[in-house]
Amino acid sequence: MCREILNRMRYPNAVIDNVCHLVNEHMFLYTEDWSDAAVRRFIARIGESNLEDIYRLRRADIYGFSGKEPNYRSIVQLIDRVNKVLESGRAFTIKDLAVSGNDLMSIGIQAGKKMGLILNELLETVLDDPEQNTKEKLLDIAGKLDKERI
Repeated sequence: MCREILNRMRYPNAVIDNVCHLVNEHMFLYTEDWSDAAVRRFIARIGESNLEDIYRLRRADIYGFSGKEPNYRSIVQLIDRVNKVLESGRAFTIKDLAVSGNDLMSIGIQAGKKMGLILNELLETVLDDPEQNTKEKLLDIAGKLDKERI
């Protein structure tokens, strides 16, 4: 519905994509028991550049739903957690990994869908455990993935 309305109003595709992404992702429920990995996955899913917009949208949604000034405590707690994770300088996208497609090709992994799957799996590994984001560790994991499951 969002995409259809924005197309009808002739917004640029980049704006439509961004707004639809925010609308799609705004219904999250943060609780204090989220692990650091869950916070990193949240950042990766939303995108660093969209964090302020998703906070604003979530606050507006809470206000619109209740009709009165609500308690934004959980959003403030999430913002604090996200800021702490961002300050630690961890990887949130494939571009942030300590290896690239060229590094994977150097160990015999062919470019294409398989390489994309391996890079995504490496990102998941690093989101779970940021200490794995070294070239040596990721190349070792990639080699095992290439031989085993993918």
